[in-house]
Amino acid sequence: MQMKTILIDKNSAIPRYYQFKELIKKQIEQGILKPGDKLSSEPKLIQKYKISSSTIRKAFLELSNEGLIRRENGKGTFVTSNISFKKFTRCRKKIGFLNYLQPNETEYEYATSTFVIFDIQKGILRESFKRGIKLDIFNIFIINNKRFPANLEELIKDCDGVIFPHIDEYLFDKKILKGKPYIIVNHPKKEKNLNHIYVDYENVGFIATEHLIKIGRKKIGYIGSNKRDIWSMLKEKGFRKALSKNLIPLKEEWIVKCRDNKKSDGYESTLKLIEMKDRPDAIYVDTDWKALGVCEAIKDKKLKIPYDIAVIGTDDIEPSAMASPSLSTIRIKREEQGEKAVEILNGIISGKLKRLIQYEIKTELIIRNSTLPLEMNR
Repeated sequence: MQMKTILIDKNSAIPRYYQFKELIKKQIEQGILKPGDKLSSEPKLIQKYKISSSTIRKAFLELSNEGLIRRENGKGTFVTSNISFKKFTRCRKKIGFLNYLQPNETEYEYATSTFVIFDIQKGILRESFKRGIKLDIFNIFIINNKRFPANLEELIKDCDGVIFPHIDEYLFDKKILKGKPYIIVNHPKKEKNLNHIYVDYENVGFIATEHLIKIGRKKIGYIGSNKRDIWSMLKEKGFRKALSKNLIPLKEEWIVKCRDNKKSDGYESTLKLIEMKDRPDAIYVDTDWKALGVCEAIKDKKLKIPYDIAVIGTDDIEPSAMASPSLSTIRIKREEQGEKAVEILNGIISGKLKRLIQYEIKTELIIRNSTLPLEMNR
């Protein structure tokens, strides 16, 4: 079906991908684009809307995660059935998910929003549909330290409960809830006085480091973040605890704090470690994204993974399994977080659960080729 051309405002503070996404979404909701309709090809959309291929792909990824379109290899992109929207309009319960976005995303922030927040969102969508709960996803932008839209209270006024992606000065404020049930996902540790689903990130750092010790490594470095990143700080705490418990010497010079969370930061930090006269034989990295950069640096220096240096990351993002060698990591069950958030929030709304809920999501050690035992690499 031919779509009426609406130009993307390139001077707007709202990202172009989001403008394009909302344009397509509106046409689906209004019935201009119907279930089964094939969307125009990427080259045609680029020409029509004067936007880049990455803008289109990011918009399509979000639309796919919201269940509005599907992409079929070799065939194209199609509008999916809108039965769920008809069902949701008759639902008695309605919850809101505040999706946190930054227009000027770094390479890492885009990767994590793609592989982390979207996975949580998938779980929220699936469980909401399963329980017949209407779900509204509100995209919140932070531009020049200001929130758009500014009035979150107005945004969520019709919701019976709210899911927050994490605690943030721009998002979480109990005052705007006015007593509404809520739950926070992806919280870094257990805390009192908050409804939240959390991951024990200190234990994540401990498990990853102890795995390196169990495969025979005794000279272990850590690459983390020098930002005020509570997730990274807790992983480093677990790293230190594992070394201490196993009587492995800790060398502070083997702990590198990156300026940012880019793959290139992992690469540059690794070069510093490799150039040391006494270099580590294993590295624990606080994110998979940086760990992929770590592996590139090791290979560029003609060293072998894991024989010369073993590497393990955290997150289990999709590229980790496809890397060469495949990256060992700690899997954070993000979709389960989304599912549990809806289940718990539904219980609070129904009065079946007490107000303060702290639920821990268990993690899983994923062993791949980057941390094979020494005897298997000789």
